[in-house]
This record gives sequence, C-alpha cells and structure tokens, in this order.
Amino acid sequence: MAFTISQKIKTIAKLFSEPKVLSALLSQREFGYLNEIGWFESFKSNRSIDKNRRPIPWFAYPFIDFLSPRLTKDLVLFEFGSGSSTSFFAERVKQVISIEHNKEWFEIVNKTKPNNVKLILTDSDSVDDYLNYLTKLNEKVDVIIVDGLHRNECLINALEKLSENGVIILDDSERSEYKKGIESVIGRGFKTLEFWGIAPTVLFKKCTTLFYKSNNCLKV
Repeated sequence: MAFTISQKIKTIAKLFSEPKVLSALLSQREFGYLNEIGWFESFKSNRSIDKNRRPIPWFAYPFIDFLSPRLTKDLVLFEFGSGSSTSFFAERVKQVISIEHNKEWFEIVNKTKPNNVKLILTDSDSVDDYLNYLTKLNEKVDVIIVDGLHRNECLINALEKLSENGVIILDDSERSEYKKGIESVIGRGFKTLEFWGIAPTVLFKKCTTLFYKSNNCLKV
C-alpha cells in the first residue's frame, strides 16, 4: 500500500504524539518479533530472506515456521512460481521441480539454483503452457506449491499428479478469485489449515493454506 506525502507526515506526527507506541515500534528493530523473523532484512532488500539473509518462501511467517521442520529428504516438490522458495525447498527435500513464466526472473533464479532443482521456463504464460509440465510428469509428487499464474487451474490439475499422501499449498489464499480452485480441492476430500500473518517485505496480513488428507507426508 502506497502512502502520500501528506499521509506520511500525519503518521509521523501521530507517532511522536504517542511516545509509548513509538518506543514499542523502535524496540522491534533490535529485540522484537520483527527482528527475530528477519522482517527488516527482507524489507530493506525487497527480498524474501530471513534474519541471516537466507532465502525463505514469501508465505505467511506462521506457515514457514509450521512447514520447515516437516519437510524431509525423501519428498519431491513441485512449485508453480520460482524464487527464494526454490532454494529454501531444495535444502530440505529430495528434488524440486519449479515452473517459471518470466524469462528475466528465470535467468536470475537459474544462476544460483542448487543441483537438485529442475527449473523450467514455460513457452508462454498461457494456461496450457503453464500446466503442461505438470500434466506430462510420469511420476507423482508429494508437495505441490501454487504460487504463480492461473492458480485455480493449477489447484484443479494438481489433484491428478499428487501422490497418495501428498499435500497442496496455496499462497495468498485469502483472495476471493481463488474460490473456485479451493472448492474443487475441498470437494475431493481434502481438509484445510489456514495460516494468517504478515510475510517477508510486507506488513499486511495474508493467508497461506495447506490442503491435506489423513496419513499425509507432512504428518499433520
């Protein structure tokens, strides 16, 4: 959310008129929650990184905390949309297959991708091209991340390529435009866990949702 100069001046004036609030906010820079999760580092760099400048997904922070210890080296993960999440997952799972439609961003991620990452640049940003690589997979995958284009279609098609104990993760699931895809997954017997909170680089509240069944690979 962008603020006008007038709004910024009013906000600063209000903070100085509330010294306790200002002190609490300033303390976050060194001792509080925002410092602990590395939010300031991510905000300054405009990158999804933690306190030690290591890459993390652009998920709600509570979900990152939940997911990290549950990922294991026997899992195969497929993600729609590459980035900091790609390196983060590569450290924790057996293999990452990542789809990217933006050529410039693809080249940036490709320069530092780990050996267990298969990074694929789509022919275009059309629905068919975007989904093509998932539908053509011979094997099924354990975790599918939906965090790129055509998220309703990605959710629906993910159901056919998910392993028996697989899970689906949808980021920005608070958006009403993803209702169709969410209802399709739930209609196939999946339960949901919603994780609300702020995320790297931003202070607004967003939601990351996990779709799972019994005996799932994350042991939920």
